[in-house]
Amino acid sequence: MRWSFQPFLQKVKHEQSGFALPVAMLLLTVVTVMVSAVLYIVTSTSERVFRAMDTVRAADIAHAGFSNELALVRYGQVANLNQVGFDGGFFTVTQSVGKEPNTLNIHVLGMTTYGGRSSIYAVVQSPSGAVVSWRQSP
Repeated sequence: MRWSFQPFLQKVKHEQSGFALPVAMLLLTVVTVMVSAVLYIVTSTSERVFRAMDTVRAADIAHAGFSNELALVRYGQVANLNQVGFDGGFFTVTQSVGKEPNTLNIHVLGMTTYGGRSSIYAVVQSPSGAVVSWRQSP
């Protein structure tokens, strides 16, 4: 009589039937969750960086508007500019008479085309253009 591995292999094969499919599905689920988490982190991080850069761009636009208005005050001109466009945004200047004599309240709003905003509130002496107080947000 000849000895054979055939009955042994059939027994092992029968005991392991259907084992590969659940393992493959579990592995695929784990990989899918990990890839989704990495994509979410990368997307949210890049979005945060873009918003921060947009806010800085809006602050730069507001500073440009304030410098423009300050130059007009120093030369004795008063201009309430509704909107002055820039590449990537615009600024709006509002001017009013201050509480103290010879002062002006200047409010400049800088906005980007993507919605970034920055405001500057300042009190300026009228003839000299010296800045008395300054506040910026954000």
